[in-house]
Amino acid sequence: MNIVMIAIVAAAFAQWAFFAFRALLAPQKAKAPLLISSGILFAAWIAAFLPPLLAEESARKATMEASAVTSRTHGTCAAVQAGDSAASVAKKLGPPDEKLNDESVRGPAATTWIYRDTRCAVHIIDNEVDFVE
Repeated sequence: MNIVMIAIVAAAFAQWAFFAFRALLAPQKAKAPLLISSGILFAAWIAAFLPPLLAEESARKATMEASAVTSRTHGTCAAVQAGDSAASVAKKLGPPDEKLNDESVRGPAATTWIYRDTRCAVHIIDNEVDFVE
């Protein structure tokens, strides 16, 4: 918030405090000026704090939309067949979300490429597709 807006809100609060104190001293005469003063304070408060809140909300929405656009989407696993090369899989589906080392289960040079958005796992041995699930 800039210094001008702080000054405006401070002035609105000061005039409201003056009329509120005056209403305490002479409650019969000061009702209308206090209501008007409260309206001025409310307007200054809204003018000072609402635009930054709206800008923050707009920036948050823009960030969410940008992340949705930049999120990776992969091709379909139906395009991949046993015997395809790992380079061919990367070209058809793009880079995997995760690569799991399966050497302890399926032997040397065995990996599983996980594609979360398509719920697909491509099992690769020696840079060649073994099977797709």
